[in-house]
Amino acid sequence: MKRLWPMLLCLGSIVLFSIAIKEFLDTESAFSLYGQLLGGDGRTMGELDPTLSENCHFPTFLKERLGWIKEERSKDRIRFGFKESMFGLLAVGKDSDGTDIVLVALPLMLKYESYNSMDTIKKRRVRNTLALALAHESLHIEESRGNHLWQGGPFKDMIEEEMFVRAVVNENGAIPLLEKGEVLTRDEEDTAIMLASCSGKWTTCEPFRAWVTDLYKHHPHKN
Repeated sequence: MKRLWPMLLCLGSIVLFSIAIKEFLDTESAFSLYGQLLGGDGRTMGELDPTLSENCHFPTFLKERLGWIKEERSKDRIRFGFKESMFGLLAVGKDSDGTDIVLVALPLMLKYESYNSMDTIKKRRVRNTLALALAHESLHIEESRGNHLWQGGPFKDMIEEEMFVRAVVNENGAIPLLEKGEVLTRDEEDTAIMLASCSGKWTTCEPFRAWVTDLYKHHPHKN
């Protein structure tokens, strides 16, 4: 047994080293894709730029929201950040100097690590999803610059803002894409179905409220 210990320790070290290498490569790959799709921490929009011909199918609402983010980034009024872990895959917050920041989680980019080997249709689905997500976060940023409903406030106010933002993005972004035959994520399609069942009246749509509340029950700002 004593002779086995050095071998076991060696094998254990190899396994740990392999895991560390994989995590490093995953992070490097994800960060590279983050720069390609979203422009990294610079002032461009990467492949999400609304002026690119590949994105001509975006509804006017998405083009306007992405254009707004692009302009705000060019003036350093919005920055992008890359984080290995956080609640959700995209989030907004404030940088150390108070500038608005859109945080992109490592797992989001790992979901799309095969992006460059995808066919044209699948690549478009990825861009659709990211465009809807960025439009969503851009509305949260605008709320934060005005009367931010929930930051540090009651959980019910956070849910109210989240319902409002999801409803706006659904009506003006997701539904027009669906009408063009685009395939969206289950989350986006569920939102469209629930709001359609309530004739789009999100303020009184109890199934929608219950669903959003369940999504955010573990949110760090819940109080």
